[in-house]
Amino acid sequence: MISKYSEWLDKLDCNEFYQVKNYIEIPGQYESCLFHQEPLSQKNVKIASVKKMCVVLGSIRRPKKITVHGSNEKDYHLLVKGGEDLRLDQRVQQLFGIMNRIFQEDPACENRDLNIKTFGVVPITNRLGTLEWVDSTEPLKALVSKEHKRLEDGRDLHESRAYTQRMNWLRKLPGNKGVSAPAQLHLALLKHEDTEVIKAFEEHQDAFPSFLLRNALENLCLTSSAFLTIKTQFLKSMAVFSVASYLIGIGDRHLENFLIDTSDGEVLGIDFGIAFGSSV
Repeated sequence: MISKYSEWLDKLDCNEFYQVKNYIEIPGQYESCLFHQEPLSQKNVKIASVKKMCVVLGSIRRPKKITVHGSNEKDYHLLVKGGEDLRLDQRVQQLFGIMNRIFQEDPACENRDLNIKTFGVVPITNRLGTLEWVDSTEPLKALVSKEHKRLEDGRDLHESRAYTQRMNWLRKLPGNKGVSAPAQLHLALLKHEDTEVIKAFEEHQDAFPSFLLRNALENLCLTSSAFLTIKTQFLKSMAVFSVASYLIGIGDRHLENFLIDTSDGEVLGIDFGIAFGSSV
C-alpha cells in the first residue's frame, strides 16, 4: 500500500491543488526543452490521483513502482528510487537523446533506423528521484535464466555446470583460501596471469550453453519472420548502445542492467552509476 511509504501521497486531493493553481505535474515533461523548444507548462499533464497499491522491487535499494492518474485520464507508471544520485543517469539519457538527433540527421544512420532507446529520469534530490517505467520489458538475465531452467530441469544459472566450474577454479587461486563471497573471489584475478585467466574463462564459457539467448528470443515470437525481425532489432540496438557506451565511458554492464523490449527485441540500458569513466 502506498500509505506505508507516504501518507501524503495516499491522501493527495487534486481538487485542492486545482483550486489554488498549485497543481503537481507528471514528472519528465520538460525533456523537449533540451532541443530549444519553449516549455508550455499549461499543456503539461497534471497528477489527478495516486493509486493505493505500489510494487516494491527486489533490488538492493528497494525501489517502488507507483501508478499516478493524470488529468488526461491516463495512467503513468513511475519508479521511485532512493539512496542514489540520479543526476548522472539523467545526463546519460540526455546525451543519448542528442545522439539520436545526430542519427536522425545522418542519412546513412536514418536509413538503418539507428537509435538508442531512452527513458525519463527526474532527480528530486541528490538521494531521491523518479524514473519512467518502461512497459513490456524484461531483464536480459531473466530471459536467459528462464530458458536455462526450462532446459536444465529447473536449475538456476548459479547451479549451472559452467558457474560451478568457475567458482571451483576461483577458490583454488592463491589467496582465496577460506573466501566464499564471489566478489572477493574475483579480486584474486587482478594478481593472476592474464593468459591463464583468459584460458580458464574460455573453458568455462564452453561449458555454458551458447544457444540460450537465441532460444529466449525465439520464445518471444510466433513465426519465423517475427524471430528474424526481433533478432535484427536486438543486434542493431545492442551494437548502437555498445558503441555509445564506449564513447562516454559507461561501466557496470551486466545481464541485469540490460532490459529487452519483449514486443520488438530492442535493448534498453539502465543503471548508469558508472559513466564518463567514474562512479557517483
